[in-house]
Amino acid sequence: MTGAGRGGIPSRLAGHGAVWLAAGAVFLVVPHRLTRALALDYEALFANLAEGYPARLDSGAIAVGMGWIELGAAPLALLLFASLIYRITRRLGLDNPLSGAGWLPRTGMFALALGTWAVFAMPASHALAMWAQVEAYPWIQWADHVPVVMDDLRTRAPGVVLPALIVLGAALALFALRRPGQPSGGGEPSPRRWIGRAAWSCVVLGVALSSAPAWGIFVLHGSRIGTARGLGVFEDTCGQCHLRSRPLFFVKTPAEWRTTVDRMRTFEGAPIDEDQGEAVGDFLCGMRSYSDAWTTRTRCQRCHRGGSRGWEDRPEEDWDRVVDRMARWSPHYYGEPVRRQIVDHLVRTRGDEDATLGLSGEEYRAYTDLDRACSTCHSLGRAAERAAALTPESRWELLLRMADKRDPPWSSAELEALDQAYEALLADPALRERLLPHDLPATEGDLPW
Repeated sequence: MTGAGRGGIPSRLAGHGAVWLAAGAVFLVVPHRLTRALALDYEALFANLAEGYPARLDSGAIAVGMGWIELGAAPLALLLFASLIYRITRRLGLDNPLSGAGWLPRTGMFALALGTWAVFAMPASHALAMWAQVEAYPWIQWADHVPVVMDDLRTRAPGVVLPALIVLGAALALFALRRPGQPSGGGEPSPRRWIGRAAWSCVVLGVALSSAPAWGIFVLHGSRIGTARGLGVFEDTCGQCHLRSRPLFFVKTPAEWRTTVDRMRTFEGAPIDEDQGEAVGDFLCGMRSYSDAWTTRTRCQRCHRGGSRGWEDRPEEDWDRVVDRMARWSPHYYGEPVRRQIVDHLVRTRGDEDATLGLSGEEYRAYTDLDRACSTCHSLGRAAERAAALTPESRWELLLRMADKRDPPWSSAELEALDQAYEALLADPALRERLLPHDLPATEGDLPW
């Protein structure tokens, strides 16, 4: 541009308008989506406390809280995003008029942004407590009294999250309204500037530490929701037959959510087509589900702190038996859907249908046949000490008695192969532990804590 057009008042007004429109668009793309999900969890919290009965709900108060969650963060978010955009356009000659204004207008903007943020933070802290419960649930199941721990988290978490949110909001508002630094002219920064930078660094560090519980929960849970489609379909359709937040009372595996949504469509007449059903399933998986990888980490890395690095690849059938053996010692914690998720993840990451754990194919098949034949009813490892004390003839008699209980019984060749494999496992405890992980319950000395 040339002449009066460049830097003219209409041009600059258009530039400022574009900045604020862009800030609004950024808010609508991600933050507003997450605040809508927070509002749903706020509704779900109080609907759940009312045991799902609409007559017990204070619908007006809940609607007000949800409204503040959805829009209360908008002034601060717009101020922050516009400030960040202005830092880019500053190179083009378009400065942030707010940061360059006097202290009175900046104080007013700070009060408006922080005030609406504080009102947003009060109901949002309760919704974030729900997010904390969801994210912590796989770990909480190790506690002795799960409902007590969950209730304690629900009641105590808002008291921690609320001040953290307010501190975070104040820091973001100060950052958005902070005057941009001026060039130093090539000289050394003055002591005053060094002190200012040090003070600002302390503020940033303090805010990061104090708000860690809030943003940690927000990032962890929000990352799964932010990428999941179906929020709009869920909001528009799932409250037509029951409380809209009713599905959010439950935590299910991805496969179970697919089954639930398909049942709603097929048998209950939910007004959604197949593609919309998949979108709702995606949203519910983000809100109330865990990926196969996350489920595996929560079940396995309590003891296997290093993850699956160094584990040997196994065929799917072998992984099935490994996980089933673990479930033998904790059937509730390793329920069938959870076992399926763990096996699916292990097959994807450590699966190899041709793996034989370094043994010959014949040896490996002999040991897996023994495991398949006996582990349905017995722990081979647990019985090893007693069986090793028996004579070979006595162990043969045991196999014969087991064969008599089977239909059809083992053939002579099968009995001979099982006997040889069992003798080899009894003679080599290290091989037994490698072939049959989790065949024995963990003892105090085996645990990493």
